[in-house]
Amino acid sequence: MIRVLLWKDMRLIRTIALLAILSVPSVLLLGGIVCFIVQDESIGGQTTVAKLAATFGGGTAYLQAIGYFTVTVCAGCILAGERQDRTCEFLACLPPLRWHHLVSKWLVVVGFILLWLLIYGALFLTTVQLEQSFGTKRFSEQLMPIGGMAQLLIGCSGIAWAASAIARSSVIPILVGFITPGFVVPLIGMLFQFFEISVDLPNQTPLMLAAVCLLGVAGFVAGAFFYLIRSEE
Repeated sequence: MIRVLLWKDMRLIRTIALLAILSVPSVLLLGGIVCFIVQDESIGGQTTVAKLAATFGGGTAYLQAIGYFTVTVCAGCILAGERQDRTCEFLACLPPLRWHHLVSKWLVVVGFILLWLLIYGALFLTTVQLEQSFGTKRFSEQLMPIGGMAQLLIGCSGIAWAASAIARSSVIPILVGFITPGFVVPLIGMLFQFFEISVDLPNQTPLMLAAVCLLGVAGFVAGAFFYLIRSEE
């Protein structure tokens, strides 16, 4: 039964997931074209191999934002999407229990997060290795570590998941999941100042990512609760 539900839930995010996966070679190809056209030593030197190294670094930097956006969209659509196209009313008449639907949707979201982390991790490690070979750190130091990216994706998707369990449309959950982490970061900074807590700049980012991640975990729990107790009109 879960297998059938998984295939059903994958249709809700298949378009955005496919676009996200296709964006990887597209962004790298575009970055390669730019690197070969622009004659600038700052983007990786003039040799072909050095420019390819810059392609991986610059492309991975753009893919950070693409992953953040697409994961948020998927989490924001996975629950509200069926309410929006009214298939939830049809599903209420079928044998699977509500928690079966919940588990299926959760597995789809987590599976997409893991897939994107695998893609991002491969590009991140490739960037680090290439730049080490040329003795540069133009992009590798600017990229978010794999662990930090995982925390960010869990945070934004959990927030969107919670909103999706309540909203009737997927637009609001997507916006909430996308912008909330941006409010959490300055809020934590204000709390540090209010309580006169001194934190070194290198340690601030991990703390803020951890806070976003915990907020996302809480969002997954709250979203599951709202989804299970909600009665579909």
